[in-house]
Amino acid sequence: MNMTERGQSFVGDVRLLASSLLDGIAALEPGLWDQPAGSLSWTRWETAEHVADDLMVYAATVAAPTVTGDIPFETTQRRPGSPDELMHCDREAGPDGLAAMIEAASNILIAVVAVSPPAISVAHVFGQTNGEGFAAMAAVELIVHGHDLFDGTDIEWNPDGLLCRRVLVRLFPDVDAPPDVDPFTLLLWATGRSEMPDRAMRSEWRWYN
Repeated sequence: MNMTERGQSFVGDVRLLASSLLDGIAALEPGLWDQPAGSLSWTRWETAEHVADDLMVYAATVAAPTVTGDIPFETTQRRPGSPDELMHCDREAGPDGLAAMIEAASNILIAVVAVSPPAISVAHVFGQTNGEGFAAMAAVELIVHGHDLFDGTDIEWNPDGLLCRRVLVRLFPDVDAPPDVDPFTLLLWATGRSEMPDRAMRSEWRWYN
């Protein structure tokens, strides 16, 4: 799945990334969903739920810019060590249910960001930002968790390098991005998922809004 850059707005990138993620979910073998997602301690099923949850919470946060902290949703865990989430998918719905949740959450986020005033400043643990900033964060979630979901499978996950570089510039100003380094590989390193020559593996990381 080769995702090309469309303009400079991260909103369009979220749409393309979500569409490609759904294609991958449809193609993933059923027996892989309860196996670990990449280097995470979460299963692929839990990771897909987490993607939907993040996008929905981002949408709700942008939709309530006067709230000065986290919106007090009640969240639950399916098991110790799993994501503490607002949204969980009925297992009987299968991967189609996961895809429906991600599609709905991504489209709601896109719609909310599209109508949000550019000058708003919305709360997030990594710093105040506007709707476009939340779209950039959503792009990170989709890129890196797409990697987690499809790592070790025969599904190709190949985000556009220019998009990955834009994400690094927008949210990871602490990461030096040499022009000769593959931006996707660098983004995976920046989020603690990949080793790089002359750079120690990151055990802790964050982005900056």
